[in-house]
Amino acid sequence: MSEKKTVRLYACGGAAVNIAKPLYVTSQGTEAGFAEFSVTYVDTSRSNIGNHAEDAFYLIQGQGDTVVDGSGKVRETNYAASSLAVPDILHQFKPADLNIVLHSASGGSGSILGPILASELIAQGKNVIVMMIGSTTCEQEIRNTINTVLSYQGISQKRSKPVNVFYFENGHTGSMRENDSTVLIYLMILAAAWSGKNLGLDSKDLENFLNYDRVSKYPAALTGLIIRSKGEKIEFQKGQAISSVVSLIRDSEDPHPGMVVGYHSYGILSEAASMAIKLPSPIHLCTLQGFFAEIISRLQAALASAEELYRVNQVAQVKVTNAQDDGLVL
Repeated sequence: MSEKKTVRLYACGGAAVNIAKPLYVTSQGTEAGFAEFSVTYVDTSRSNIGNHAEDAFYLIQGQGDTVVDGSGKVRETNYAASSLAVPDILHQFKPADLNIVLHSASGGSGSILGPILASELIAQGKNVIVMMIGSTTCEQEIRNTINTVLSYQGISQKRSKPVNVFYFENGHTGSMRENDSTVLIYLMILAAAWSGKNLGLDSKDLENFLNYDRVSKYPAALTGLIIRSKGEKIEFQKGQAISSVVSLIRDSEDPHPGMVVGYHSYGILSEAASMAIKLPSPIHLCTLQGFFAEIISRLQAALASAEELYRVNQVAQVKVTNAQDDGLVL
């Protein structure tokens, strides 16, 4: 075991702020068996945070006289302002032993802020896990989700490092409420894994888990993250592979993931974490190669279907030929 570690959650954009607001109370202290956990909220408007957590909130400022007040699901709206703000964000809210970047993939602010922050953290050599929530209720959300996922592959290629992402999709992997609840459960598991209090699991084990390209034959890429507990089989499709696994077990349990993987390490949960985490163990954290290929293919098909409606459903128009200069018809 090693000394107690720190985890920082960067909640970027309105959806992430909403999910992470309840965590602000617990961010002021540390529970036994878990890493010291802190939350930072970053957004382009105050519409979701209100007057909550002032000391943990960073508001993106506009350039010159430009006023920033949200992005309206248009990702390029605040790209420049967000990029300029990243050094100041990381100066005010220092990176931790593990940095979790939570954001929506479908909105306009979080889907830019999250990847920009993650890219810089990865460039600095920090341990990073992304938690991303996609949505497909409209064409703009589908397009944003596709481009946000592709951004992470671009980051991996530019940084020559793995980008490890938990992906949830409202209406597909669960309802919005179910996905939000799963995010909170996963945050607890990650805070336990990075606590430094799990017998047999050290910082280098966790670093190798995230940087699987150092200890396996799998090259750095955009990689899916999944969690499976006892009784849940670790499954994957053709074109996919498990590149690394970290297992959390309770005393005397077998940590074997049930297959030969690229890299595996495990630790025995501390008594405090074991009591707090209700999932049956072993709990396997897995990096899954090829995870996003099917997701991108499915989303692109959904986008093509939505765009097809414009071609097959010609909308009847009302034409005006005798309007005044101000547009009125007399």
